[in-house]
Amino acid sequence: MTWVIGACPLLGAYAITVSDIQVTFPDGRTFDLVRKAYPVGPNLIGGFAGSAYIGFELLRSVAGFLRLPKGTPENTGWHPVWVAESWSPIARNVFERADERQQKLGSQFIIVGPDPIEDVGIPSRAMPYLCKFSAPNFNAEITRGGFAA
Repeated sequence: MTWVIGACPLLGAYAITVSDIQVTFPDGRTFDLVRKAYPVGPNLIGGFAGSAYIGFELLRSVAGFLRLPKGTPENTGWHPVWVAESWSPIARNVFERADERQQKLGSQFIIVGPDPIEDVGIPSRAMPYLCKFSAPNFNAEITRGGFAA
């Protein structure tokens, strides 16, 4: 079993992403050896569950999608809703290009992070977002605000 969880607190200003580290090999052996949550863009974390091959391809894909041009101010951030809606078809394509054996292992992905402009009604407390994607369609399921996991 593999898992990744993202959570946003009620008062915003931060979000958390955690995952298991276990990999199962074709012969059934399992090892705890893989990190499954990484920074993918300014203030955004991506994490995966399911096929490790597809998960790392999705991480590579979204990180490339979010690469900022040289000279971009350091305090620049992405709107999580825009990222989720714009990257969703690309994620679907990554899954569809994967080997059928990998597809059978399933694939789920999350992006967690704050909106750079929207706050929770308290100055300097950013509105957190949780964006979930699941194979085979990878349609973005977007959760805004606190008490979300």
